[in-house]
Order: sequence, then structure tokens, then C-alpha cells
Amino acid sequence: MNTEATKMLAGELPSIDQPGKVHLLRLYVAGQTSSLDLPTTAGAIRRTHAGGAEDAFVAKFDPAGRQLLYSTY
Repeated sequence: MNTEATKMLAGELPSIDQPGKVHLLRLYVAGQTSSLDLPTTAGAIRRTHAGGAEDAFVAKFDPAGRQLLYSTY
């Protein structure tokens, strides 16, 4: 959700505590990729592409969307 709370940008759970004050609690991205070098993190369920045309992935970012906290194929 953008800071004006008028547009959803990705799968997010917004918290609105005052008019005009939006805080993102979690930012997750999920999808599919054919990439062989998806950045994964320590503790990932799968750190490498499993083969085939595409693999699913899940990534978790900090509320600002700038730091990758978790990523797995």
C-alpha cells in the first residue's frame, strides 16, 4: 500500500493508526521464477532451483521493502 493508503502495491498487512499514517507490518512477495540465481537467505527451505521450467518462490522484506529478510525457492 502506498503511504496515502490508496493503492495496494503487493501482499501487505497495513496498519493505520491515525489519518494519513500507514505502517506496513509485513511485506511478502510470492511467485514463480526460472532464475537459477534467486537470492536466498540462511534458513531457506530450498536454496537452489529444483529443476524444471520454473520454481515457486517466497520472499519477505522489511516494512520499507528495502531489505530482504527471507527468501526461498
